[in-house]
This record gives sequence, structure tokens and C-alpha cells, in this order.
Amino acid sequence: MYRETIVALLVISGLHLALFSAKAEPLEAIWTEQRRASIATGEAEWLDVDRDFAPDRDGVVYFNRGSLHHARIGATIDADLSQTPWLQIIAHSSSAQWRLTSRLNDGPELLVADQQLAGICRRNLAELLGTTDSGELHLYLHIWGWGSGAEHYVRFTPSLLAEGEKSDAREMLGEMAVLHARNERSAQDISLRVESHPRLRFNEDNRDHWRDFAAEHPRYARPFVDILAELDERKAEAPYVLSAETYRERRPAWGANLLAIRPPQPPERMPGEGGYPFPGMNLQTIWRQLYWHNFSHWLVGDALSDDPVFREQAHRWAVTLSEWYFWRHPDYVYFDFSTSYPLQCLASAYDIARTEMSQDERALVREAIGALAHGLYLNALSGHGSIYNDLRGNHTAVTFCGLGMAGAVLLGEDERAPLWIALAERFMLDAFEENQSGGWLESPSYGSYGVNEWFRLAEVLNNVTGRNHLEHPFLHRFAEYQLHVADWEGRDLGYNHGGARSYWNQWVYFGIAREFQDPRFQWLANPTEDVSLNGGYGDQIWWVDPDLAAERPTETNTGRHFADIGLSVWRSGWSDDATILLHQCGMKGQHKQENMNHVTLYALGERILPDGLGGSTEDHNVPMIDDRIQNKWMPGATLAYHSDRRSGYSLGDTQAAYSGSRRHVLFLRPDVVVLIDELNLGDREDRNVRFLLHPAGETTAEGSLLSVVSEEVNLQATTVLPDGTELTMTAEEREDEGPATHDAWASFTGSGDLRAITFLLISPTADVPAPQIEAADGRLTVRHRGREIVLGLSDGEIAPGFSTDADLWLARIEDGEPQSILVPGVEQMGDVRSELTTPAGVISGNPSLSWGR
Repeated sequence: MYRETIVALLVISGLHLALFSAKAEPLEAIWTEQRRASIATGEAEWLDVDRDFAPDRDGVVYFNRGSLHHARIGATIDADLSQTPWLQIIAHSSSAQWRLTSRLNDGPELLVADQQLAGICRRNLAELLGTTDSGELHLYLHIWGWGSGAEHYVRFTPSLLAEGEKSDAREMLGEMAVLHARNERSAQDISLRVESHPRLRFNEDNRDHWRDFAAEHPRYARPFVDILAELDERKAEAPYVLSAETYRERRPAWGANLLAIRPPQPPERMPGEGGYPFPGMNLQTIWRQLYWHNFSHWLVGDALSDDPVFREQAHRWAVTLSEWYFWRHPDYVYFDFSTSYPLQCLASAYDIARTEMSQDERALVREAIGALAHGLYLNALSGHGSIYNDLRGNHTAVTFCGLGMAGAVLLGEDERAPLWIALAERFMLDAFEENQSGGWLESPSYGSYGVNEWFRLAEVLNNVTGRNHLEHPFLHRFAEYQLHVADWEGRDLGYNHGGARSYWNQWVYFGIAREFQDPRFQWLANPTEDVSLNGGYGDQIWWVDPDLAAERPTETNTGRHFADIGLSVWRSGWSDDATILLHQCGMKGQHKQENMNHVTLYALGERILPDGLGGSTEDHNVPMIDDRIQNKWMPGATLAYHSDRRSGYSLGDTQAAYSGSRRHVLFLRPDVVVLIDELNLGDREDRNVRFLLHPAGETTAEGSLLSVVSEEVNLQATTVLPDGTELTMTAEEREDEGPATHDAWASFTGSGDLRAITFLLISPTADVPAPQIEAADGRLTVRHRGREIVLGLSDGEIAPGFSTDADLWLARIEDGEPQSILVPGVEQMGDVRSELTTPAGVISGNPSLSWGR
């Protein structure tokens, strides 16, 4: 039904365009693609590149975005705005929203039309540019997006007219129309639960509850109770106005003195002119930072106090910054942080300061929220936002939290608000449903950041509309995942770069613990009384259940595989002397970490082979060939995983990320890890391979042995070939401070198929003898501290009475008797069985098994 309707609309639209524009003569201008000289600085110059777009014989220009995020094409024509002041753009088809900017001669570039799609866009340039002069008319058409450039395009015919009537190209076609129709159906069921303002996080009916809570539990209400205790002094502070100098010097937009700050005063604006307060800074960045989370101070302050100062400040900022009309700046695009943070903050300010505003001020702030929200809505429909819908990116969560909060605050005041809520809710539920393991593709810190945003959106939707997603199973799965990648202090292991060993955004676990009444998640949010809670961005006070006791997990010798992200975890437990091993090989994260087949090792309570050093290949514990980086975009795959109380195993395949590379990770609890790297180096020339490790501690390299001492823990690492050849080990101190103290590597030069074995031996004392390694009969035997660690590289006998049909196994032998044996099974997961013959009979596994006394 909807498909037939869309086809009919296209036919009608085509007839309408043909009739309406019959007298217009298409411009014959050649359009040239332009790129920014730099997107990292302020108002960087747009430069022409070697890519032109010429009209066809009917005057139609086809502009596809290409590979750029923000692309534009420009054309220059001779024009007399006293004779032909009207510009007409007929957008025959479009798969993304576009905007048009223009300038005459050397005049300012101004926004002519925004949020355009398909149809006829017509504007009076003489009126918008404020002149009827003649000369060189510069036209610029902007589109932006992600993915293939062919997925974001517009086909249009430009012309100049002597007269006309303003119109917009607002018709949606194709997939955008389908998604919009779906949202319209969903939006029909969205209605207000609470009529008044405020309503996003609190209302007049429960204000006393929050005041009582803050008085009874001040630790969970900081820094807000501290602000209230010093309110008279804070209000007496001399106000200062933000300027480029004070902004850079004090970074006050999210600083401690939020009641004293006065936003910069906007100058008069021409029609189509947007705001840019601080030259020398990126346009998107400046508005993201001005609208960070400082508004939460005023929101919580207003909930806890009758003093009008918080509403007054929210009023001042919301109105003044809206007066900048920054979304009208020619280079502004509706996209993630630079749109969603302003939306979240403007929504919060409007919610508490609405009664303080005049009707004109309310209309101004509603215009700002509406412009930003609908621009973001259209981007998401066109696929611009969906690159982050790999369901783990924090950008997705931030973006749609902003869109949903905008809809919630304007529900009943803007007819588009239900659409924004419906789309934000759909993205959130898609993320929840698809992410079955609960694992987060980015680092755990970014995970808590992202889920913090999703949880905030869920709570606001529940408060405003009664649509409750706070008990969705995803949230429980995610907190379970975070438990497995947290150390004994509740800090995350940071299996890739970004916030490793931190408590970043940990307050979301208060909310999840509250909903599921799980004391382990309460511990994750607040593992000790010494952990600074910081109040979050105001979220902690809304989420914490102070009556729920915190309990550290007590499970031992456990493990989990998070298949959808390719993360394998083994840990002895959560005690202060825990040993934790991670192996990462799966999907690429949003920040495109070069970390396929990386391992992280925490041993006996020491962070001895950490992660979180950086995003490049050389920052991870991986092989590196000829100092070439891994492919940034292609993922790896975990082909097998096993965990039991005595052992662990995984097999990582990184052939897409690093040609011909696989890594086996074998773990005999509690103190032996073996890495087997299989590399195809080719036969054309010798390659230089480094098997990288990044230890933390007193590190030395002598011959083939790397020794790392941290407190009372000793880690010894050595890399050998199957024939027993020992590779030289090198260790260098790292120049920059961070989780690791040294860069270390074993070196190999050669060609062909390479198999290299790295033994990681954990000992509880600093003074440990060097291991002795012997190769014979298809096995490597490591003699160390009165025991033998035997790695079998072929099937056959392990010890008297013990044998296997598998061509890979690992055994611990003491006094000639096997104590534990791991037979991983080297095939992919599936119906593959490995067998181990013991004096007591044959045992089997699918595909892995272990045996122990």
C-alpha cells in the first residue's frame, strides 16, 4: 500500500514540476566540487578540487557526495538581481537533505535554503542577500552523509526567474519516504503523560522527593548540594561574559562557576546569517562544547531549590545562544554531537525556564530546537546517522538521546515532535535488540558513555510519555558484560583505546542496578567509598537507589565470549589478586582500532600487559609485519572459544585485517598463557616481523627472555619457533606516560609460512629462574619452577597413558604426571569433536576439552 502511494506521489510530483517550471531556462553553469582546507580549525577556506558536475542536455545536474563527509559544489554565473532576483532549484530526486548558500561578488555567504529534499525550492536572492546589484553570483549546494557517496545525491535543475513565489522542496522519496511513513504510524501512539513543565526529569508533584533525597543522601547529590550550600557566595560572584579569550583560558562552559558565566552577546544578523562566536575553532566543536552538560547543573539545581537563579541562568543561556542562529551558518551540518548536545541542553533549559520566558523567547527557543531536531531527523532518514547503528557506537546514543529529548520537551507544542520521539525510540530498541551479548564494540568506557545516553533517553520517555524501556534485557546484558571487563577495583580493562582503567560514566550502573535490583551492578557503579562519583551529568541523582547494597562478584575461574563483537574473556574472579585475560578479534569499533588479535593480561592483581595505549597497530599486543598497520576497516573473526575452571582457548582469524594471520590463545589456569601466531609472509622476499608486547613494570630483555616485575608479580615472555629457535627480545622505555611502561618485541626475519609461539609465564615472586625450552618430537617443553609446560604441535602421546587425536594441545606436568591438559580443537566452532585418551578412558569435547587432577 505504501509503495503504491509513493509511486503515485512520484508521478504526480513529476507532472507538477513539469507544469510549474515550463518557462524556466536552466542555468548552463559548470559546478565544481569544493573541499575544506582544514576541518580542524575555524572558518577554513573551501578549495576547488578536480571534480566537475556539468548539466546534461536538459539542464539537469547530478551531484553525488563522493567520499566526503560534508561536500559541496559551487557555480559562478553573471547575474543581475534587479532583473532576475529569484533562484529556482528543481530537485527531481534526492536521497539526502541539502542546503543552498549564496553570495554576490565579494559579499557575505548566506544560507538561502535549508532542509531541502525533492520538489521546487524557490528563493528571492535580492531580498535574502540584501542587494539588487549585478555581478558574479556564487551558488553553493551542500550535502553530507556517511557510507558510499552514491547513497547521498541530488539531481537538480537550477534557473533564475524574474518573479516567483517562495516554496520549499520538502518531498521525501524512496527509502526516506518509507521510513518517514513508518515513523508516522509509530508516532500516532505517542502522547503526553505530564502536561506541565518541567517534566523531563522531575515535576512539581515530586520535587519534594528530590529535595528530601538530596538532604538524606548528599554523597549521591554532589556537586549540587555543595553549590546550594554556597549559593549566596556563588550568586555574588562578579559575572563575566564569554569571549574567545576567556573561553580558551577558563574553559568555563562546563566549569565550576556556572552561575557567574554570561554567554557572549550575538550581533545583529542578516537573513540567512548564522552565528560563529569564536574564530579559530571548529564550527561544530564550538557549539558542542558550549552546550556540553553544563545545563544539568541548572536542571538539578532548580529541582532542589526554590531559588530562581537556576531558571534565570537557563533562561539566559537558552535565549542568548539561540539568538546566534548558529544552524544558519553556511558550514553548519546537522550531525551527532554538535546537534545532539545543543538539543539535550536546550530541551533541559526550555523545560525549567519556560515560565520565565516571554512568548517571543519561547518561540525563539522552540525554533532552535525544531530546526536542529528536524535537520537531525532528516539526516537519520537518509542514512546519515545509521553508520553508527552498528549498535555499539556512543555517537548513535548521543545523537538519538538528543533527538528524543527534543521531541519530549516539545510534545504538544510542535507537530513534528512525535516523529522525533518515534525515530529515537526505534534506534534505541534496534540497538537493544540486535546486541544480543551485551558487549560493546568500542572500549568499555565508551560503552558506559553510550548506554548512559540510552538510559537517559529511556527515562525521559518514561517520564513524559509513559513508554517504559528501563527494564529492557539489553541493559542487564550490558551490565553483565561490563562486570566481565572490569578489574577488581571496578575499573574497566579498556580492551581498546579510550578511557582504560577509568570510572567514566559509571553512574549508569546505578540506574541498571536500581531497575534489576542487582547488587553486583551497584558495586560496579560504586566499588568503594573512595571512588569519586562526581554527580555525572546530573544523571546520578535521578538513578541511584541508595538502599541497594553493593556486592562484589564472587564467581571464580569463569569466562565469557561476546560473539557479536569478538571479545573473549577469562578471569580467576574479582578478588584483589585476580588474573584476567582478554583476546579481541571481531568487528571493528567506531574508532577503527587496529587491535585485531590483541591480548590484555592482568596477573595476580597487577595490570602487567595492559591496553589503552593508543589506537594504532604498534600500540597493541599483536604481530606486526614490516611495520605495516592493520587494515583499519576490515574486521577479524573469533573462530573458536572455550572456557572451563582449569583452561581457556580462542582462535582469532585476522586475514581480512592483516593478510594470512591467525592467533591461537591457550590458557592453563592460573599462570600459563601461550600465543601461537600463524602468518603467511609470502615467498617473494624476506619480511621483518615483530611480536609486540607492552608491559607495565620493571622490564628487562636479555637474549630471548623478557622479564617484567610489578610489585610481587613476575611475568616472563619468550617467543620461539616450532624447531626451538629462540627469537631475540627487545625492550624500550615508553616516552609518554600511560598504562604501559615499555614497548617490547621479539624479532623475526624470513619468508613463507611462519608459526611463532610466545609463552607468557606468571609467577608470584620477583626472583624467578629463566625458563628452559626444548624442541623434540613435535612438541615444545618449557621447564620452569620445577614443572614442565608441554605444547604439542602434533597428535599422539602426551604422557604415559595419555594421548590425543588433535594436532594441538597444552599440558602441565609435574614429577612426570600430567596435572592438567587442554585440547582446544583447531577447527572452527561446529560439529567437530576432539578426543583425549586417559588411563580412566576416553573423553571428548566439541571442539575443545580439558582434563585435570
